Amino acid sequence: MLYNYFMIGKIILKSGSVSKRTKVVQISDSHLIVADKNDGDLYKIEKERKLFFERESLARTGEVRYAEEELSEAVEYSKNADLTVFTGDIVEFATETNVNRMMEYFDRCGDYLYTFGNHDYLIWWNSGETAESQYEKNSGMFKKRIKNDLSFAVKKVNGVNMVVMDNSRFQFDESQYENLKRVLSEDDDAILFMHIPLYHPDIDKIGQKKVGQIADACGGDYDLLSPHAPDATTKKTIELIKQNHRKVLAIMTGHNHFEAQTVWYENIIESVCAPTYLHYFNEIEILPI
Repeated sequence: MLYNYFMIGKIILKSGSVSKRTKVVQISDSHLIVADKNDGDLYKIEKERKLFFERESLARTGEVRYAEEELSEAVEYSKNADLTVFTGDIVEFATETNVNRMMEYFDRCGDYLYTFGNHDYLIWWNSGETAESQYEKNSGMFKKRIKNDLSFAVKKVNGVNMVVMDNSRFQFDESQYENLKRVLSEDDDAILFMHIPLYHPDIDKIGQKKVGQIADACGGDYDLLSPHAPDATTKKTIELIKQNHRKVLAIMTGHNHFEAQTVWYENIIESVCAPTYLHYFNEIEILPI
């Protein structure tokens, strides 16, 4: 369901554990780009990267959208929510300048959770470094500023567990599996938030129709040589989610730069949130049964 003016993805869920009507706003993929001369080569490509997103917004919406203006409006809207969740790629590349600007917006929110997107800690132009080494090198500037644990965090809101899980490297690890198992052992319902969607063929079909490409997803039946191929822990984490489908109300994701919704498994809704710089964010309303 889409409001034509605000471009808000409206998702209504019903829960047996929620104590009252609850609103959560999901903001994803704003790709903030703020560079200064201390950022070296990144300062030189700042305008180039901004132009890339401005051209995409023109092609997709018929007008130029600016990342900071759109993020500002989304954050302002979220002030009336019970919780705001940022599902990654809030900045375009990892610099102190970008993180400082990002935190200016986070500090305007009330209660929030955040998890990594792949762009948040990567600097793509450092081609000699692996994603893993860049994660180790750059994640610290986020960890010292963000309130919640960036790998796995849970916040109970009116009787529903809001869970953020970092799958920005297309895998889940053992600690995430154990933490999720603990949360799902409780009686309360849960909503899972992560950057990269869990594979479903419907998401591929929607992506092909909307932007001409299949979804970049986690847990699919990829070639075993692909870095996206799920390892054993990722497979058992996904199986754990399926086993607890009566408690998991929805999986909220981003990353793919188009909006999509499908029934991922049994009653579990999966939603892909389009980028905030395209004037899009999700509002999740949870109603008592």
